Amino acid sequence: MEINECKLLGPKASSFFNNQWFVIGGNFGNWWLEALLRCISITRDDNGNPTLNRVKVATGSHRGFTQGEPFINANSGQELILYKITGGELPSVTESGYESLDTPPYPVAPFLSKCSETKVYINQQAKKAVVFVKRPSERWINSFCSVLFRILPWRFKEELSEADKSLYRAYSVGDMCKVAKLLDDKVADIDFDAIILSSKLSGWNKRIRDISVRRLENDRRSVENSISNYEAEVDSLRTRLQNIIMQQNCLANSAVADGNDDELYRFFYNHKQLNIINTGVLSEDITLKYSITETLEYFDKDQFERLTNNRHSYFYDFSDRVQKFFKLIFDDERGKIRVESVFLLTNLSSLRPMSGYSTGDSYSLNLPNPHLYHFACLGGNENYIQKYMRDGNWDMAIEQSIAATKNVNFGDSAVISRMASDISSHFDTCSCVLVDGVSKSMTPQEFLEYIEKQDAKNESDNQENNSAEE
Repeated sequence: MEINECKLLGPKASSFFNNQWFVIGGNFGNWWLEALLRCISITRDDNGNPTLNRVKVATGSHRGFTQGEPFINANSGQELILYKITGGELPSVTESGYESLDTPPYPVAPFLSKCSETKVYINQQAKKAVVFVKRPSERWINSFCSVLFRILPWRFKEELSEADKSLYRAYSVGDMCKVAKLLDDKVADIDFDAIILSSKLSGWNKRIRDISVRRLENDRRSVENSISNYEAEVDSLRTRLQNIIMQQNCLANSAVADGNDDELYRFFYNHKQLNIINTGVLSEDITLKYSITETLEYFDKDQFERLTNNRHSYFYDFSDRVQKFFKLIFDDERGKIRVESVFLLTNLSSLRPMSGYSTGDSYSLNLPNPHLYHFACLGGNENYIQKYMRDGNWDMAIEQSIAATKNVNFGDSAVISRMASDISSHFDTCSCVLVDGVSKSMTPQEFLEYIEKQDAKNESDNQENNSAEE
């Protein structure tokens, strides 16, 4: 069973848990124990929405003490303490409030000792469990998972459901396929992607509004004080006050409800080509950095043909395979190039491309848009973006940034030369080519090989058809 087949161990779930592992690594490195601890850490509020209450876990290896209290004191803030003890006897915990799970009705320690000698102590009031084991093998960890509801009883407010019982039984017999399915069923209604996006945007616009209103309120008080102190300048100061009140962002930001965060959330959630990289505060400016992944769609085909028909153009400075690739993409249109760009949105009033900035997929899955990555050039989209930002239409401005990402201008020799150089340098490594009807993206080299095979097949089919007609 592959771990990526389990939703709780996928990349979206990892982001939801802030990429902080519970017990991965060391003596207790086991993804299925990780998945179970993640599952237990997800609680539901009164409306059934998922919230995170992480199980705090400490792990380690030690030759041990006679008493177990040093392990408790060294990990006072942890809920579950797991230690492999090498050499000597397993420590015992005698501290008040701790009970040993070694006798009925819950003989957990004897059960686990069938796999390896184990001692288990829990403190219900302090909500803390301590486990010592000689050899935490995979079989022992599966058995440990199957009785975790006994070791952390305060995490289970009600009797186990039949689904939960099936889950722990599956762990006990090591049926990881069934474990993955039952874990997926428990979190089937959770959209980790939506939760992560919502958390990144939460309060973002409110901070913009608060800072803008605070700035303008400070100006308002300054002007009103000046009016009181300088009667001779009262007319000009009143004019200045009126101008400040009428400034763009004053009424707009004062009147915008907190729900504008929901508008941002819906916009980014519905535009799958957008991905928020981060949000932040720079001085008193609120920033949102996002990437765009799109295919090059907007170009002048006649302009491209003029370029390729001119044997003295810079186009012929590149290798034959690069020239052939360009012609197949932009002349024959038998594939599309997937590109990316990065933009910075500031205070819902300024939007600009970030040259030289890319995501981790740049040059591996996506080619950087040459205009935006190398030159921060928006072309004809710049005027539209500026106008939309002045009018407060941030959504239309972002739409224009998407349009700019889909654009390539074959009349700009510096840009196209840089683009051809990027393709040439990553001809065998950047899987940036998409072909209709083919699910897997290709490198430029793989694309050329694919086209050659398709052309050979079509020619063979035509010959067979001609023979049949004769």
